[in-house]
Amino acid sequence: MKNMNKNLNVTREVFQASIKKYLELRKNIPERSFRSYSLIICNNFFSRFLERSNHCTICIEEASTELFTFLASWGMLRGSSTLLQRSPYVFNETIKIIYNYKELKDIDIDRYDINKEIIKDAYDKIYESLQKDSIESPTYTLISKIMLGCYGSIPAVDINMKEVLEFSTIKDGNAFVNELNKIQDFYESNFDFFKNENWNNYKKARIFDMFAFVRGCELFTWEKLIKELNKGKIKLSEFLDRLTNVIDKKKEADIQILINDNKIKFEIMSNINEGLDVFKEIIKSKINNNGNE
Repeated sequence: MKNMNKNLNVTREVFQASIKKYLELRKNIPERSFRSYSLIICNNFFSRFLERSNHCTICIEEASTELFTFLASWGMLRGSSTLLQRSPYVFNETIKIIYNYKELKDIDIDRYDINKEIIKDAYDKIYESLQKDSIESPTYTLISKIMLGCYGSIPAVDINMKEVLEFSTIKDGNAFVNELNKIQDFYESNFDFFKNENWNNYKKARIFDMFAFVRGCELFTWEKLIKELNKGKIKLSEFLDRLTNVIDKKKEADIQILINDNKIKFEIMSNINEGLDVFKEIIKSKINNNGNE
């Protein structure tokens, strides 16, 4: 077995229980009405789009709108996201890049290594296209969710995945591929974890994505996140993204956190958006930003 970080040291039972827990999140909501179905809609659209022999302006705008809708459903338009100030057509150039690397829709976890150069190039080209379309600092979370929505073969590398894979940041395509290699190593050491007759319609990348979502939530602690914030390992926006995740789930929250040895009790009851703005100002006043804005 290859070296595995401690957060990936799980049994088959724990892995499969995490998937079961994820799939039960929708409870009594019809499958086609639940948030995760947005990914299926997006994947189905791009499966057809990428099969075309060429693309026209109207097709690109339609694809941009489809991607924008998926990203909105998957949390990329909340809080202070740059995308809140953009139209779906902000992705027009990115869609052209997606089309140029359409072979990525046919890979999965077990083929990351032999496709690492294509994945790396696609990541970097998407980054560049987003910058050209006025998104100044595209995050690895945004880029990975774009790849998940369009190809279905790359999991969402978000704050939950960060907990599982134990990395500090991803600066370019090379670093992105390095994190995907950890996922492939896990699969090759535990391929039987992914076998379940109820998951036959899922790519292995999506199965791992569901596992990482649940596992990351379980590993998360406020104390660890505050330390990363104070040390400059994460940006304030990433901290607020995690906070928003909690608020989205609870709607009412009484959050106690430790910042620079000062305990702040912050109550969020009715006006969540206003509460986030107040909380942001509290954080700013309590930490040495060091470029964390």
